[in-house]
Amino acid sequence: MPIAGADKKAAFDGKIEKFFADNLSSDLKKGTHQAVFKLMVDCYGVVSKSTYQSGTFSESNQKLFLNLFLETKWKPATHQSANVTTFVFVTVDIVNGKVTVVVQ
Repeated sequence: MPIAGADKKAAFDGKIEKFFADNLSSDLKKGTHQAVFKLMVDCYGVVSKSTYQSGTFSESNQKLFLNLFLETKWKPATHQSANVTTFVFVTVDIVNGKVTVVVQ
């Protein structure tokens, strides 16, 4: 599994905002919350590692989202037309239960 700079970044396969909104803890359904996670997405589109980078999530919500990321399926990144393992940063913003996700 080579890790490479990608020509095309890994992308979530589906509606990530809905997936997270359906799994929010009750304390994330009110107020404003933000977090940045770093994921390793392998050449098969599987999140093989996830880490919390920064934000306002409680420790229990950090663990919740780290586990949720491990359940997600991604379209792998590509480099010279071959699937590769890459790191992606994901910013999760939640305002009164509405989830917005940005993948970088």
